[in-house]
Order: sequence, then C-alpha cells, then structure tokens
Amino acid sequence: MFSTLSFLAFLLIGGVLARRNGDASFDRNYDITWGNDHVLSIDEGRQIQLSLDNSSAMMIMFKDLTSHSNNHDELDFEFLGNREGKPITLQTNVFADGQGNREQRMYLWFDPAADFHSYKILWNQYQIVLDGKTNWSHAPFQTHFQGFDVNGCPVQDSDIQPCYSTNYWWNTRKYWTLDSTQQRAYENVRKKYLTYDYCSDRPRYPTPPPECPQ
Repeated sequence: MFSTLSFLAFLLIGGVLARRNGDASFDRNYDITWGNDHVLSIDEGRQIQLSLDNSSAMMIMFKDLTSHSNNHDELDFEFLGNREGKPITLQTNVFADGQGNREQRMYLWFDPAADFHSYKILWNQYQIVLDGKTNWSHAPFQTHFQGFDVNGCPVQDSDIQPCYSTNYWWNTRKYWTLDSTQQRAYENVRKKYLTYDYCSDRPRYPTPPPECPQ
C-alpha cells in the first residue's frame, strides 16, 4: 500500500542527468549505500523493488558521485506517503555547497503506484527543472523503479568548464528556459498543487535565499 508509505526515494545528483528510459541495469550507474537487504533486483537489474518496514530505510547513490563532501551539491526527490485514499506528496530539496533546507512540496494529481511513471531532472547552468502517521500494520511497503540510463558530464578535477559545452544536448538553447507551454503547465501545477515553498516561508527565512524571487 504505497498510499500509506512515508517513503523517501533519494536521488543524489552530482552533475548527472537522467534523460530517457533505457535498458541499463541498476548496478551500472547506482550503488546502494545502506539498506541493501531491502532492495530486490528484478529482470537482471533492469527493475528494482524497494521495500520499507518500520525498522528500515535505504539510500541509493550514483556511482560517479565520488566527491560527496560537506560542500557538495545535491537534489533530493522524495515521495511522502499519506493516509489511504489521500494524495501522495512529492517533495524536492536542493543542496548548494552543502546547505539544504530548500524544500518544496506538492500533491501529485495522479496515483504514482498505479503504473510506471517517468521522473526526470534537467540540471544545467541555466535551470533546474523539477501527513498523517504511517500505519505499519500494512508493512512492508513496496515500490518499483526502472529506466536507469543517465547522461552526464564526467569531471575529474575542479575544472567544470568543459561541461558547459553545447556539444552536450542539455546545454543547447532549447533547454535554457521553459517554452510557453511548459511555463503555463508549471504555473498551473504550482497554483493547484503546491502546498509548501521555502521561498514563501517568511518566519523561517525573513530574508529569502538569493535564488528566490525578491
């Protein structure tokens, strides 16, 4: 019963982008840093099942994320469960130089457990386009993921300038901004489904962070 699951699916992105579902196995691009006994590989690793009970959790990390220091950059993509029949919450969090607390939450207008859905993050130098107690009597909660291909720019040292090249598809002008249709869809989702935005939390941030609209 995914709808009752307080489940955090962490995608730790270090300059790596997910573009399209492919045939790559989970082990090709990801490592399980802890909670290995709650991850089941299916179809030679092309699908994984995550299982959560009241004494477990798990974290999954990109294999190429080798410089996970205190001043790292990170995107968290989290599914937060709810009471039976209530909408699942999607929460995002952004870390810059190791500083997070940049959460946004919205209700999903579809049931993420009803079928497979594609969740993608576009991260370039222009943009990043992205209640109730758990009833543990229904545990273990299970969810499935597939489509583990990634496209990215490998960095061996602190010189990231080559990653700005337009030879990479995500740096071409098409991906600098949202087009008018995407902008309307984005604003519609924020208007209808957004339940929390750190940029609007004045008690928490009397002076908004620099990336927030002033």
